[in-house]
Amino acid sequence: MDSENYSGITVALVEPEIPGNTGSIARTCVATNTPLVVVGPTPFEITDARARRAGLDYWPHLNFSFLKNFTAFMSEYGDKRLVLTSARDGVPYHEFDFSPRDILVFGK
Repeated sequence: MDSENYSGITVALVEPEIPGNTGSIARTCVATNTPLVVVGPTPFEITDARARRAGLDYWPHLNFSFLKNFTAFMSEYGDKRLVLTSARDGVPYHEFDFSPRDILVFGK
């Protein structure tokens, strides 16, 4: 992914565990023209049939990159604002002041 020339929000999945959820998120990223970064390790390959099935025919249209671990992720994106998500605490998403070039981080 050409992160230097992209001026919108990016979604990052850190060590995703469920192939179908990863595929569904990939499909949403295609629909919204949002880059997706998957940070490993993962217990499945992106070629896993369950991830592919959930992403349907959208995978070829996805702006996607895979980084082998969180250290590689921080090396690539550590200078951006990382928006960490939680289901239990923090500012509700509809009240948060998102900025272009934010990285929405989901997962571990």
